[in-house]
This record gives sequence, structure tokens and C-alpha cells, in this order.
Amino acid sequence: MKNNWRKVRFEDCVEIHPKVKLERGGEYPFVMMEAIQPGTKYVSPSGEKQLKGGGSKFEDRDTLFARITPCLENGKIAQYRGSPAFGSTEFFVFRAKSAISDPDYIYYLSTTKTIRSPAEKSMAGASGRQRADIASIKDLVINFPDLPTQRRIASILSAYDDLIENNNRRIKIIEQMAQMIYSEWFVNFRFPGHEKVNMVDSKLGKIPEKWEVITLGEKVDIAKGKSITREIIIEGAVPVVAGGLSPAYFHNKANTKAPVITISASGANSGYVNIYYEDIWASDCSFIDRNTTKYLYYFYLLLKNRQNEVTNFQRGAAQPHVYPKDLMRLEVVDIPGEILDDFEGKISISFQMMANLVNMNKILVQTRDLLLPKLIGGEVGREIYDR
Repeated sequence: MKNNWRKVRFEDCVEIHPKVKLERGGEYPFVMMEAIQPGTKYVSPSGEKQLKGGGSKFEDRDTLFARITPCLENGKIAQYRGSPAFGSTEFFVFRAKSAISDPDYIYYLSTTKTIRSPAEKSMAGASGRQRADIASIKDLVINFPDLPTQRRIASILSAYDDLIENNNRRIKIIEQMAQMIYSEWFVNFRFPGHEKVNMVDSKLGKIPEKWEVITLGEKVDIAKGKSITREIIIEGAVPVVAGGLSPAYFHNKANTKAPVITISASGANSGYVNIYYEDIWASDCSFIDRNTTKYLYYFYLLLKNRQNEVTNFQRGAAQPHVYPKDLMRLEVVDIPGEILDDFEGKISISFQMMANLVNMNKILVQTRDLLLPKLIGGEVGREIYDR
């Protein structure tokens, strides 16, 4: 081991569940488990909520570590950015110790198998609700570098995550612009040539003359995904899209090709509309791909624009569902083909830009994840640590 590394217990270099002063009944930033995306370093508040009782509490640069299945196995670990907040009871919270550890290094350390594997092996409880035991982590003996070395390692890895975060911001801005263009054309009906069109009343408000209100199912087929469980998947890199906001796990083959629109089919997030720029396994979701329409981006923007209505198709109290047959009942305006062709051609440029950024992020993640265990494990050349 290098001279600037030593063996320590995990809890000697981090504060576990540090104290955060939040007043009961106050309104504070809140982080949902769904807000944490595997492989993404930073997480921001999901909104504000009233603090009524329990829950994890944390501050800027604390690490949030999911302790429940399947969130832990999926890698839901993130560094919080924002003012003092609270969140799910299913987070372990780690904070760097002053003059001993660096917040970024603690985050990266927490994502390694050194910490995750013992936590996963300690899981106990009812099937589907198993939780990790903090004792499996806090007494863990690890190789730990001095503070300057931690900061050098963290700066190398953070450079990748900062690029990823910047790309994510660009994707968000491009999508917002695409939504604005959609609204201008098909909500305000200011498409090219609209000046020559008369507006008439319809069930959906004023629409261009000779246009009709139809159901979504008259325009596009919405397919039902094929369920697959963690027990039968073969570990791979293909996202398995189920009922959550992010992939449930990763399989070795896909059942639909990119780009593909997904609509979560069950659970609290049923009805959530998303688009993937990579081949996926559509599981507990409905989907639309190029096999059913050439106007994929139009339908994605339409469904995102009508997200609240899609969510309101939920059925069932204990376990809400949104079914394809309900989605196909959504009333929409039947847009003439030549206008859709024009729109799809123009908007495709924006979606290609987003796809390129998503693919760039995949490469950045892969490179970062190759470096991470070598840097944290002290396996790379001494010049990295001593510079």
C-alpha cells in the first residue's frame, strides 16, 4: 500500500446519518427515491414538502445511498446538491468528516463494490422490501488515502460527472425548446400557413376548419410490454423499462429498437411518459416505436404535453395501472399528414441532438466507471496520486 494510504473503518472517515436541524411542520426541499438516477452523480430537490415526522435528513454534498431492494442493486446512490433537506426513509446518509475526508471522494467510494457488496449481502426482510443493515458498512475496514490524495482522485472523476451534468442540462433545454415548438404548432395552431386557415369550435376548443377530433388509437397503435423479472434476466447493458421513472434493471437483449416512447404501466408513476434513444426491453410499460408510426417525435411531444391527462388514466388504489386501451381513448386533433411530415422533419434535428448527447454521456459513464475502481483501489500509477 502506498505511504499515503492506511486501513481504517468506514465510520472513522464518514459521519453516518449526520444531524441536520429541520423543524417539524416546516416546509423543506424533499428528495424522492425516483429522483436518483443510477450512474448520475448529482441529485437536486424534487420539490418542497412539509416535514411531518421521520425521513432521512441531509445537507449540500452529503451522499444518499439507497438501502432497499431493488434500488440499492440498481445503484441509486447520489450526492445531494442544495439547501438542508429531507427525503425517503430508505436512504443511508454519509457525510465527509472535516479534515479527514472529502465529500466527492466519499460519494465515489460509496458507489464501489467495496461498500455496495457488503450492503447488498446484508439485506433482510420480506420479499421485495428487503433492506441493508448499516452495521455491514460502518465497521468495514477499507484502504483510505490522505485528504490531498482523495481530492486528486475526486477531481479526476468529477471532471467526467461535470461533463455529464452539463450534457443533461443541454438535453433539458433542447427538449423544452421542442415542447415550445410543438405548442406553437399544435396548441396555438400557428403552424406554417395558419394565416390562411379558419378556426372552428370542437370538443377540444378552437381547431382549424376541416380538422377533426379523433382518438389516439385511430392514429397509432400502443403496444404492451413483455414482463420480465430480475430472477430471469441475463445481466447486460439493455435497460429494462418497467413502472418507475428509470430502468428497473439491465438485460442482455432488447424487445424494441430506439427511438422508443414508453408509458409506465403500474405503480405510483404509472402513466409517466419517457423516450429512450437506445434499444430497450419494454417490460411493465406500454410503448410506441418506429414499427407503429413514422411520427414518433410528434407523438412523444403530444403525450408529454398531455402528461396530466395520461396520468389521470390510472386505475386502482393500492396498485394504480395505466393500460394501452385507455391511452388509445385519449382525444386528439387529427393533424393532416403533410403538416406532420413538415413538423417531424424539422423537430428531428432537435431529437438527434439529444440522442447524440445521451450517447456521449454513455461513453463518459463507461470511461468513468472503468477508472473509478482503479483510482479508489490505488491501482493506477503513482504519478496520479502524487501530482
